[in-house]
Amino acid sequence: ISGVELALAEFSKLDHLPNHLLLCGGGSSLEMLMKRLESGEWYKNLAFTKKPLVQHIQPEEVVGITDSTGNVSDHTFITAMGLLRVGMDTLNSGAASQKTSMKDKLNRALRT
Repeated sequence: ISGVELALAEFSKLDHLPNHLLLCGGGSSLEMLMKRLESGEWYKNLAFTKKPLVQHIQPEEVVGITDSTGNVSDHTFITAMGLLRVGMDTLNSGAASQKTSMKDKLNRALRT
């Protein structure tokens, strides 16, 4: 829980944190973590206006990426899907200028 609290505390410039949190990755599969996030009062020292709803993001909720294999079944694949989306966006952002190298595209993406 302290890792989640620490990560959310980084958003100190926001007046309020969103009341719906979506988790992904294998670490969020820990049953004890989900139970504590759903039932504990960990959120009270953070900028929430009410107790947040905590859920796993599902693969079908990732915009622009479709699993044609049927093998992507749960939240543990979301990080890879997100990286794929960043790569696709990077490649597409330079499609108009064919002279832009992949290195230039990656450098531009890392600067933003």
